[in-house]
Amino acid sequence: MSKIKIELYGPFRVLSSEGADITPKSLKAQAIIAILGTTDTFTRKRSWLRQTLWSDRSRDQGSASLRQALTALRRCFASVPEAILTSRSEIWLNPAHIEIAPKPPDSSPPLEFLEGNDVSDPVFRRWLQEMRGDTANSSQSNSMPPTGNGVVPKWTVRLENLDARSLACHPIVAEFHDLLGQNIAELSDLVLLKGSQSEGSRPNFRIAIAASNGPDESLVLETEVIEPETGRQIWHHHQDCGTQIQSLVSNVKLLGVIYRMLSIVSKALVNKTGLESSISQPQRLLIDALPKIFSFDRRLMDQATSVLHNSLDWRTAGSFFGWQAQISVINVAERLSDAPEACIERGKHFATKAIESDPMSSMALSTAANAHVLLNRDIATGGELARLAIRINPANPMGWWAYSNAKLYSQDPSSALDSARLAQKISLNTPLQFWCDFQVGLALLCLGRLDEAARCFERSSALSPNFRPPRRYLLAILAQQGNAERARQICDQLRGLELDFSLEAFSQDMTYPISFARNSDILDLTKVQDLF
Repeated sequence: MSKIKIELYGPFRVLSSEGADITPKSLKAQAIIAILGTTDTFTRKRSWLRQTLWSDRSRDQGSASLRQALTALRRCFASVPEAILTSRSEIWLNPAHIEIAPKPPDSSPPLEFLEGNDVSDPVFRRWLQEMRGDTANSSQSNSMPPTGNGVVPKWTVRLENLDARSLACHPIVAEFHDLLGQNIAELSDLVLLKGSQSEGSRPNFRIAIAASNGPDESLVLETEVIEPETGRQIWHHHQDCGTQIQSLVSNVKLLGVIYRMLSIVSKALVNKTGLESSISQPQRLLIDALPKIFSFDRRLMDQATSVLHNSLDWRTAGSFFGWQAQISVINVAERLSDAPEACIERGKHFATKAIESDPMSSMALSTAANAHVLLNRDIATGGELARLAIRINPANPMGWWAYSNAKLYSQDPSSALDSARLAQKISLNTPLQFWCDFQVGLALLCLGRLDEAARCFERSSALSPNFRPPRRYLLAILAQQGNAERARQICDQLRGLELDFSLEAFSQDMTYPISFARNSDILDLTKVQDLF
């Protein structure tokens, strides 16, 4: 039977059964063969290949490019057409007609996997680095060597009971374990050890939980996070849950404990010895990118875009595409883009790819929901995505924020306020608090509760010095209330943050981003000019 031979180490080659070199010229066609040839079944989904080799293109463009690459491969395999097979959803190499040359013995210098393939797609580059076991550029440091199959291990977390005398059988403890596992699963560099996996192993983090009876028979949940290697305690918290607790999801304080605890773990992960110089480490890069995303500074946001693009890989694709969509939302809402129509299309594209990449990621769903509401003006779809994000992970404040946003745009400020307050409580004392405080302020403004809204906008502004939206709404409220001195201070801050800020634009430009103030029945924006 005729067999085609594929050499993956050193210069990539495809040889016919007669030994003729039939290697396709296209690097992406070569990459497809390498990807298929290194899977257990020689099979990949079309969608996976599209997202790995054309991650920066729309679905239609990526599909068209994949079809072109397949045409080149069929020409390559013309002598044995049964060697590559396709269906509507999958592409595979036929093992009966394919021979993968074994990795050659050690040589000097050693032969590199897929040598010379410089396909620029960031998702493919991450796959290629992992297949090569490239510790200098992969997501791990030299202290975490790659496994034998070229896949880098993740940092590990073990959940356990803090005290054998605690109420370990309490149903809330089980729910807490489950939801913690869901949140850990959404952090690209953490894996939860379960059962036999944890026997004889030392995790990078140990999360211990204890439930006990407090005063008046209330339930008290105690949590701590330890680094076993150093014995350092990086988190310890007691939470009185009261006596009427029915479930974890109904207790916003416990949801907040989970979110704050894992925020601390994420920071500890970034700062662990050996990771500081690891420039491609996904969780570190995402944490570094988030302040830039919410800086509302065009230069910093462009840096965040570059970071997300260059560090994208298949494990982080859902969240990273989602944050790219969120950047587009901010650029459009804040009028930071010189090409707003193209920015809108880019945001829609990233929102679609976020859901395609990881439809069970609450962060991907939340950010995609925002894009649908603010870029597509598709409030129904945005609301459904946000509702699904909450169902998957009620401890993620971005899900509640996205749902609140959808409710605001559907003119349901009461429901928007309820969701925004949940997001606010969960995000308390975390980097997202300012964002959630602002959302609460918007809902209160739409309900006509100006004093409470102003306090939220003041707090949001204090927590984020470069965040302009709460200052705009605060200026409108202060002018309405006749607080000239504070209004002038806020106006000066806005002039420092917006080079083109003017009172005339604030009060008369219908595109200036204060739509909820402009649509309010109780705010008169012309009062701003009366103060100066």
